[in-house]
Amino acid sequence: MIVTLSRRVLLAVLIILVVVGLFAGYNALPAPASSASPTPMPTIALPTTPRALMTLPAVDSNGVGRLAELLVEMRPGTGKVFIAFNENNPILNDETQASLKTAIAVARRYATINDADYDLHYTMSAPSATVGGSSAGAAMAVATLLLLQGKTPRNDTVITGTITEEGFIGQVGGVLEKARAAKEAGFTRMVVPRGEAEEIVPRQVCTETKSGSSSVKSCQTRDVLVRVDDEIGITILEARDVLQAVEFFSGGVQ
Repeated sequence: MIVTLSRRVLLAVLIILVVVGLFAGYNALPAPASSASPTPMPTIALPTTPRALMTLPAVDSNGVGRLAELLVEMRPGTGKVFIAFNENNPILNDETQASLKTAIAVARRYATINDADYDLHYTMSAPSATVGGSSAGAAMAVATLLLLQGKTPRNDTVITGTITEEGFIGQVGGVLEKARAAKEAGFTRMVVPRGEAEEIVPRQVCTETKSGSSSVKSCQTRDVLVRVDDEIGITILEARDVLQAVEFFSGGVQ
């Protein structure tokens, strides 16, 4: 009985030792290397805001040429239009806002990008508290259409002119002074409505009449027709409609 019990105890001890050894050996084995490649972290591309920046020639209340800036941006949205208003941006009067509305409608008609999922943001900077008139209509239409075509406007060209619902560019005043301001700022080309490459300006015309040994000089002011490009030294491009103007700004026409 004593011998039998000792054998059983010994057998139990051996079994325990074997089991413990197996667990110890399993834990000591190195972990199998994973054959799968690590998954790289996704690269998030930060979206850029499409924009079109244009310089607008204008005249102030004294008839002196000035320059303003128009920035149009396209941001994710629902097809709305926003006009920036703060201490750095002038107030657009009713006529200018109506011109902007027409310009947007014309640009959307010829656009290659559907802006239904985007909002258009307009920012105008000018050396005055209020901007009035419709002479920036063509610039607004061209800038918007270029943006909706995925194009960037040339930086050596400015434009003046109204815009009609049919997309035609209408006549404006002060072309000579606008061209002068653009030239002084370094621009080399200006797009104008058809028929405005020339302008009537007042000039002093003098005549001298001789009578014997004496002469009489008389001067008077007359209206004289001058070519804007010859007078200012800037290339003048006449545009009939917004599509032709866009060609001038996108490099399609030199």
